[in-house]
Amino acid sequence: MRDGERTASKGARAERSTRGITASRSRPTWSTPARLTGRIVRPGDRGYDAARAMFNLRFDVRPRLIAFCQTADDVGNAVRWARDNHAPIHVRSGRHAYEPLSIGEGIVIDVVDLDSVTIDPGNRLAVVGAGVALLPLYEALWRHGLTVPGGSCPTVGIAGLTLGGGYGLLSRRFGLTCDSLLAVEMIDARGDRIMATETRNPDLLWACRGGGGGSFGIVTSLTFRLHPIGAVSTYRLVWNLEDLASVLEAWQRWAPFTDDRLTSLLHLRSSPAAPVESIGLFTGSAAELTPLLAPLARAARARVVEIVDTTYIEATRRFAGVVPGEVRWRAHWHAAGRARFKNTSDFARRPLDAAGIETLRARLAAAPIPRAVIGLDAYGGAVNRIPEDATAFSHRGGTLYSLQYQMYWKSGSDERACVQWAVETRAAMAPFVSGEAYVNYPDLAIRDWQTAYFGSSFSRLVSVKTRFDPDDVFRHAQSVPPAPREERHPALPGREPLVKPAR
Repeated sequence: MRDGERTASKGARAERSTRGITASRSRPTWSTPARLTGRIVRPGDRGYDAARAMFNLRFDVRPRLIAFCQTADDVGNAVRWARDNHAPIHVRSGRHAYEPLSIGEGIVIDVVDLDSVTIDPGNRLAVVGAGVALLPLYEALWRHGLTVPGGSCPTVGIAGLTLGGGYGLLSRRFGLTCDSLLAVEMIDARGDRIMATETRNPDLLWACRGGGGGSFGIVTSLTFRLHPIGAVSTYRLVWNLEDLASVLEAWQRWAPFTDDRLTSLLHLRSSPAAPVESIGLFTGSAAELTPLLAPLARAARARVVEIVDTTYIEATRRFAGVVPGEVRWRAHWHAAGRARFKNTSDFARRPLDAAGIETLRARLAAAPIPRAVIGLDAYGGAVNRIPEDATAFSHRGGTLYSLQYQMYWKSGSDERACVQWAVETRAAMAPFVSGEAYVNYPDLAIRDWQTAYFGSSFSRLVSVKTRFDPDDVFRHAQSVPPAPREERHPALPGREPLVKPAR
């Protein structure tokens, strides 16, 4: 790109990229005419256990082969090799999948080493490798006073976040991460490199804006429109457990409708340390933010009040939990590192009534251990100004906020009760919410996931899948399927390859 800056984001990927591994480049276990390239790791190789490790320690999966790809051609070679050997493909970048959808017993194609960031500050554009993690990306963009709206967990991969939508503390100001996505480079089911833009394969770009990962191809780079950012302010309010009902009632009628520059979260916990807590980021000053918080201040007397002026990058570091002594700012408990957890989600399109609020309180009281969290993230603002059919992310329009039911534990003996708590909490809340769910918080217990994740977008996603992956090469337990062969349109157009690598 003109006047671009290329930044390698290696600082935060030491744990994820299995640095120091003894890679095996010799002939893999399967005999094949295709050639694998990149860093190939198999059972028995030094570092195999680190290479297969997942963020969610609930799962212990042993792939037959892991291909760490350094180039798009490596990805294409891995896809062709898998097809030649009839090996199931699992696609991975940041390893943050809540369920084991990015890993399995076949071949794992890992793009974490595709970690370049090329910035064009004059045109406010960036081309980002699919393996880049969020905090290194924010740090690189900050040097130009720019950012892309994304999540708060520092090690989440940009590709997976974007493909599922991408919510964060700038969402009400700038929209979801996928709303800033301009183009995608992808390896398709034939192992060919293709491009998706507004004019080239536009239906694929539409699907990549919220249609989830692992269904259409393997993304190798993403092009984003960037947003100027500088001084911001943040807040943190903490109340006692007995204030839960009054605070929640006030928050849900205020947070989705307040100034678009403010994105607010509300956390309800079974832990007595901070049972009711709200945090938020405002792209303005603390002097402007303070009166905006009045509806929460009137709801109940907070025992902790913190409203500070800061820079965007310092706020990002605090929310990520990487500032020494500031761990209380973590937006999510699992930001501290890998853990055993079960999460599931909902969306609210109307305020919870007294019965709904009481159900949340009762579910927290019923938690088998004091590590349950119910997180509410405010929508509205820029998120809801985009029509629901403009992207594959369908939770817009009248959506007030999302809910995430989260449970974390250490002992394996607690797993059954903790998983059951999360699943039963979602079931208990069904009368009060929309029945929708966020694809970036996948839950294998959701039976109607097609409707819950994608709503009216699902049928169009099936059409895109049928065009770009008719043989269902890229699939997992909740991936978009192609249309049955007997239902396919005879004039269905083909995809437009960008580059066909040498075979």
